[in-house]
Amino acid sequence: MYKKDWKQEFPVVPQGFHNRVENTLAEISIEKNVRLSRRGFAVIVLAAVLTFGSITALAAGYFQWNQKLAEIFGADKIQQNNLIEKGVTEQAKSSVTDNGLTISLVQTLQDKSYFYALLEVVAPKDIKLTDTNLFEEWQFDVSGQKDYSYSTGHGFMDVIQEPEITNKRYYEIWIKKSIDFNEKNFTLHFKNLQADAGKLDMYTILKGDWTLTWKMSYKDSAESFDINKKYNLSGYDVLVKRVEITPLSMTIYFDGEDIKSMEKAEKVDLDKLESLKPIFFKGVKYKDGTIVSISGGPGGEGFNNATGEYKLSTSFNKVIDTEKLKGVLFGADNSEIELTDKN
Repeated sequence: MYKKDWKQEFPVVPQGFHNRVENTLAEISIEKNVRLSRRGFAVIVLAAVLTFGSITALAAGYFQWNQKLAEIFGADKIQQNNLIEKGVTEQAKSSVTDNGLTISLVQTLQDKSYFYALLEVVAPKDIKLTDTNLFEEWQFDVSGQKDYSYSTGHGFMDVIQEPEITNKRYYEIWIKKSIDFNEKNFTLHFKNLQADAGKLDMYTILKGDWTLTWKMSYKDSAESFDINKKYNLSGYDVLVKRVEITPLSMTIYFDGEDIKSMEKAEKVDLDKLESLKPIFFKGVKYKDGTIVSISGGPGGEGFNNATGEYKLSTSFNKVIDTEKLKGVLFGADNSEIELTDKN
């Protein structure tokens, strides 16, 4: 029997849907105890096609990525669908209005170490929002938990990414987390919208209290690579132990003594938050040779005296395709650490 390659006949959808349809057709082709007329077989194939069409619509309709978010993180349609299927992104519903100003959750990206949220703020029409506006108070809560560490960055989207000045503006939140947010109730609280009179002389232009709450949901998308190999990074031989990487972030573990030797030679003091340029993350390299330059977002680094390792963690300003990865790049000369031995 002629078997059509269904993967070439329809738009890109998650692989699981393709497999389901192909398995159904394969079962039809090998069923030896059931005799079908040409008409009967045509009806079954038509039913399979119609079912696949419905599945395709459902796949495409999981949810539509916010266009601005896709632009910011450089996610094409294939990446958007893959990240939905992998559980990296979601569009939970939460919105609150007070004193004429509405804050709504638009979309989130998340892995086990980092959380990003895009919100939309709509103020009364006589208020024009820019990246200089602030909220007097901002805080978050994770199911009432108190004993955990985090670092965060937040604020209205800058004028380069959102040049139009209106009463509507996106608001971004980055959190580097030390606890798991999954399946926990997450609350954001804002108080009093402020403007800048100049040199961060903030004053309140709209009083209000805004609280958003939703239940977090994501899947662990981390892939781990055991390296245990010396690499030359901008002239320094450094033992790289392992790498953990997701579409949104990376954590790499170096030998601590090698980093201390580099620190001494470069005449910097990591305890004073000075940077080591040879281990400055620059981007990733795909198997086809494509280099994706990446600016690191919120992150962290430091020595672990118990393990003798130096841990460097960074989030990405672009989502990456981990299935295409060949290596990660560091330093001014893009020194490559190859990712081959996946756990």
